[in-house]
Amino acid sequence: MRHSEAMPLVDSDSSRALTARGLEQAHTAARLVVERGHKPEVLLVSPLLRAQQTASEVYKETYKVMSTLKQETLEVLSPDGPLEELVDCLEHRGETEIMLVSHQPLVSLLIDYLSGERVGMSTANVALVEMNSWKRRSGDLKWVI
Repeated sequence: MRHSEAMPLVDSDSSRALTARGLEQAHTAARLVVERGHKPEVLLVSPLLRAQQTASEVYKETYKVMSTLKQETLEVLSPDGPLEELVDCLEHRGETEIMLVSHQPLVSLLIDYLSGERVGMSTANVALVEMNSWKRRSGDLKWVI
């Protein structure tokens, strides 16, 4: 998932908060994910404020159906995080359903790496990629909402 709509750059990029519309976008996106039957076991989140706030809204909605949901902050999910390091991190996790909350261009680069599909991700877009392995382009992009 790409974070929801945030305020324009003020003091620093890392402290940009979500707008009221952004909070609603996050809630709506989470509700749609749940309605499609997906129950992430863990939310992995960028340390930047807008991603943390987006994840908080997602957590509130998904916790209703997945009360064991965990949330972790990962530096590698920052906007220009190293893609190969992120994939390596994901490959060594034990969960079967993981939800990431991050930024562009990392989100689109990861989708392309995993599935071979080039997708532009707007704020609060969520993509589902089903993985057979963590090898490049071994996943299947199922949908983007």
